[in-house]
Amino acid sequence: MAQAGRLLEKEVHRAGDTVVRYGGEEFVVVLPGTDLEGALIVAENIRRGFAELEINQGGISAHLTVSIGVASTIPDHRHYDEILPRAADDMLYQAKKNGRNRVEATPPPAPDAVLKPIA
Repeated sequence: MAQAGRLLEKEVHRAGDTVVRYGGEEFVVVLPGTDLEGALIVAENIRRGFAELEINQGGISAHLTVSIGVASTIPDHRHYDEILPRAADDMLYQAKKNGRNRVEATPPPAPDAVLKPIA
């Protein structure tokens, strides 16, 4: 886990960027002020970094794969906290469904659009 943390710190390093452990093996990366294209670059760098990372434990060496879901929006502060994580989680499961060790993303938001809550 420490190696994973160092890798994430290397890739997510701007002031205001945040990495939070979200579950057993899940992390949330928040990149304020980053458009979808920029977030995809960071996500792909993280994916590649994990693929190149060699984990040694008990004399056994292994490489990791990582599936990443990316969601981007123009914030609507009334729904931002609930909608964006759900959209990213949906994309994470899409990445796993499509073969794992990949990045999947929501479509780019229209300039005047925000994610709306699902009824």
